[in-house]
Amino acid sequence: MVSSRVKRIFEKIKKIEYKLIGAITEKKFTRERKMNFNDLVLCILSKKGKTLTLELREYMKKNKKEEITKQAFSKQRQNLNPEIFKVLNKEYVEDIYAERKIEKYKGYILLAVDGTMLELPNSEELKEYYGLQLGQPGSVGRVRARVIGVYDILNQIMVKTRIDPYKFMEKRQIEAELKNLKKTYKNEKVILIFDRFYFGISFIHSLNKMGFKYIIRMQNNHYKKEKIEMESNDEEVDLKVRTNSVFYADTEEEKEELKKIRKVQTRIIKTKIPSGEEEHLSTNISKRELNEEEAKELYFGRWAIEKSFDIVKNKMNIENFSSQKVIGIEQEFYSQMLLYNMVEDIRADAGIRLVQDETKKYEYKINTNIMVGIFKEEFIEIFTKPEEEIDKHYEKLIKEINKYLVPIIPGRKFERKKMHSMNKYSSNLRRNT
Repeated sequence: MVSSRVKRIFEKIKKIEYKLIGAITEKKFTRERKMNFNDLVLCILSKKGKTLTLELREYMKKNKKEEITKQAFSKQRQNLNPEIFKVLNKEYVEDIYAERKIEKYKGYILLAVDGTMLELPNSEELKEYYGLQLGQPGSVGRVRARVIGVYDILNQIMVKTRIDPYKFMEKRQIEAELKNLKKTYKNEKVILIFDRFYFGISFIHSLNKMGFKYIIRMQNNHYKKEKIEMESNDEEVDLKVRTNSVFYADTEEEKEELKKIRKVQTRIIKTKIPSGEEEHLSTNISKRELNEEEAKELYFGRWAIEKSFDIVKNKMNIENFSSQKVIGIEQEFYSQMLLYNMVEDIRADAGIRLVQDETKKYEYKINTNIMVGIFKEEFIEIFTKPEEEIDKHYEKLIKEINKYLVPIIPGRKFERKKMHSMNKYSSNLRRNT
């Protein structure tokens, strides 16, 4: 049950072993202060994007505790290791897989991989660590972080995330996470789905070696010679290992291996999208398991991760950071990714209970924006209630969420939004509500 999974998070935070994970050193959080370890973790987890002073006032008032200044809070949070939120999120995801009915496609878990950029406050520490995205000539640039996500499309779970400096490339980020993914899904069949920026002969060779199935969009001008020689729009092709492929390999060992094998086999599918343009997909899944239309359908399912990033950025307002230090950015990033998985878990639960009215013109779904707001407002209060009251108040939360619905209109298309060069949020201009 969803309420039990969320409840477990609150129980874990109180345990000594999690306090040890969350303490920068063993001696931290040993003295009782106005804001102890438990309060610090929950306060960061429940941030709503208001001014820090109002966030603290609201949290302490709800929990009937003496007010704390933002200076004291900022000092105390320097003792909190962001690892605590990574661990709690990892265990929450594991609980979902263990307890929920998991949807699969032909026995495979479908994982979309994608990256995004986050806007950060323009502090000197963040500039130094994360780096700048430069705009027009002469501009001072904006502090940006690069984020990678691995998203379970059918079960709506953000399985893995990481935040890195701006210059850290997305392909390197996922390569760093592949071994962890292998451990997570050691007993499962998985298909990884990537956009065109990930394609590379050394990368698909690594995926093959690790036993991952993949679908990757190729740039149309890549491996032109091999594509011209294809006798059909869907066939196995030997890609020649060229000098630049060896150059971009990560290690000397990998470079030597690519030189020896000299070619890597992949299946190339030339297909048309609704606009009439041709797209090329690379996969190591056989025609027997996946035909052209199915491969195309799975690739377009990758958009689910972009929608999830949209929720995190524009509904949960993750970029509205309250810290100008690296440790604070990581605390807020990983805590909000945990919160995102809770939100999606509860939305799935609410969706199951949603009764559709057959007399209405459209089917309806839950309003994500309203749901995020309700959940952020109430979840701390609900899950800190006495044990016997939690389930009752959780059911009230579900009923409240199901009041706010939006119609599902068939055939609606969504376009990509253009990036703006200015930060959406400023450190000294923050929302009060």
